[in-house]
Amino acid sequence: MSSSKKRCRSENSDAKVSQNVNLDLDDREEQLEQREEALHNALERLAEEKKLMTGRKLSDVLSLNIGGTKCHACRRTLCLYEPSMLATHFSGRWDDNVEKDSDGCFFIDQPYELFKPLLDYLRDKAIESFGMPVPSPVRGKLLPNGEISTDEISVKRFDRMVEHYGMTPFVYPQRFVLWRGTPIETPNICNANLSINSKEWATYILESAGHLRRLDSFTVITDSTLNFGAGWAEIRRFRSCKKTSSYGVGDLASSVALRGRIRCGIYYNEILVKSLDQVSLQKDTVVTCEHDDYRFRWLVDGTEVAIILKSSLNEYDTCDMKESKFIRPAITGMGKWHLSEFSYGCD
Repeated sequence: MSSSKKRCRSENSDAKVSQNVNLDLDDREEQLEQREEALHNALERLAEEKKLMTGRKLSDVLSLNIGGTKCHACRRTLCLYEPSMLATHFSGRWDDNVEKDSDGCFFIDQPYELFKPLLDYLRDKAIESFGMPVPSPVRGKLLPNGEISTDEISVKRFDRMVEHYGMTPFVYPQRFVLWRGTPIETPNICNANLSINSKEWATYILESAGHLRRLDSFTVITDSTLNFGAGWAEIRRFRSCKKTSSYGVGDLASSVALRGRIRCGIYYNEILVKSLDQVSLQKDTVVTCEHDDYRFRWLVDGTEVAIILKSSLNEYDTCDMKESKFIRPAITGMGKWHLSEFSYGCD
């Protein structure tokens, strides 16, 4: 090959490299401009929000009209649970647009006898101490004599109101309770945001904290979990086993679970009830577990992967998973995971 051809090829190669560098620089410049624009918009929104919040503080005492009955509450109390719609409503950002009566009182379009127990609960939670936890409010409506009516209609209306304001996780909280494993080896339990960082193999039960409502669905997001399992345990038999046992959810006749073993599937009494070879439980996998009086159901990343009828478990053992009131969520594994959401049944 002549020297002129080599020089020509070298020049072409240099030109391509230069072109690729320029394209890369153009892309980076465009990304930088987009980030600058996003930052500018965020600063503008922050300035606008500060303008809306001018003169408004968490210590403000608000005059309320609750379904026709007037009272007062601190803004801080109504905003105690920040993720809720109630907190957003009374944050101060929307004071100029929130409904008010002719006297300028903030109007809450709920029956006073339903909203008052919720308001009292928020007041109690605001001064809660570690040694004196506040139980969930009695579900129902306030009677003139100060007692709570717990008739079915009142209970449903109260639950509906709590759900409407996005307060259910706060009013009816859950907590992880270590059931199997050595407590010293698994100290990183955070009930505040329902997350687990277990350094050793362990099994946890999800239990109600300060109330008796029962879950019929929960969703867990895995992080770096090994041999992960999520499902349901019949607590009477599950509790009879030694807590130091290496058995987890799905290993005993009192539990059924989706397990991410070498062969992923639904396990009951250590028996593979349904193979799920197409399912892989990796980092950030979203696992949803549901149950009702007749079946168990699992979803992975929003896709249904298994339905197991409770009656079908009789084939493997005398099934004691039929009474929903004794069934609790259970999670097994080693590593990190957290509860992203949960829902209650109509109990």
